[in-house]
Amino acid sequence: MRMVMHFYFSLQKVNLPFSALAALCGLIDSPHPADDFWLFFFISLLTGGYALSVVFFELRHAATFYFYYNRSLTKAKLILAGFSLNLLSAVLFYAVKNLFHAV
Repeated sequence: MRMVMHFYFSLQKVNLPFSALAALCGLIDSPHPADDFWLFFFISLLTGGYALSVVFFELRHAATFYFYYNRSLTKAKLILAGFSLNLLSAVLFYAVKNLFHAV
């Protein structure tokens, strides 16, 4: 699990800034900026930002996948685990947001 988290945090160095920038660009014509920012942020975090960070990681650290593979973690397992962690964070955020919004 420690190796998966290392890979995940390496991806987030690109994913988080790109997703924040994409969310800010999405606010240009938004009627509800506070709610829409988080929606655009998590959509980008799960789609384009994640794909972009995987591509950049592969271009920049291609040899690192051998390091993970030697610890029986394939590229597909790492990418799926990273996406799952992003999806879990988005679901938890919206669950907590709706919990406090209902109060």
